[in-house]
Amino acid sequence: MEAPIIKSLRIIAGSRRRLRRSKNVQRRRVEKIIIHYKYQPHLPISQNDIALIKLRSKLHIDNRYRGIAELGLNSNLNVGETCIAAGWGRMYHRGPQPNHILYVEKTVYQVPYVGNTIFTLPSSVYVKQICNGDSGGPLFCRDKLYGVTWAGDEACVHASSFTSVPHHRDWIELYIFPSSSNSRKTIQNCIYSVLNTVS
Repeated sequence: MEAPIIKSLRIIAGSRRRLRRSKNVQRRRVEKIIIHYKYQPHLPISQNDIALIKLRSKLHIDNRYRGIAELGLNSNLNVGETCIAAGWGRMYHRGPQPNHILYVEKTVYQVPYVGNTIFTLPSSVYVKQICNGDSGGPLFCRDKLYGVTWAGDEACVHASSFTSVPHHRDWIELYIFPSSSNSRKTIQNCIYSVLNTVS
């Protein structure tokens, strides 16, 4: 990603409301964005659609500020499991974006197989679906981060797709655990699923 674009990004932590900036909110500048080396954005269906964000300074982590979830790195999901997707995307096709973050339950019906990095989940309720603006948001399963929102259909009513976190385990650990001396708690300070960025 080009330097001017990175300089304009801000990471907002500590708020569920997109338009609210309280004294408890933490703002951080971005030092680097690491895009997966196999990502090919020009393809109609591009796999490996995942990136890591390194902040210029660490987030303050305590009982009030925590990482959104641990990464689900150790096992894949099973068909039939229920997960939760979150984001500030449009409330419906061509509709407004909410101020408060929204959630929707998703049921796994296809899991990644060898060579596939995407798994898709249909909406259990017709009116609740991933929509424009949710891309990059988290998919929580088993109280861990198992996916990153990749795409939904244009009308926001059918199946959604998510980049699999377990599938990219080796690539993720290469950057967030560069040496054996680093604690795995470092993850809370160097990688977050980006829920909100502002220019």
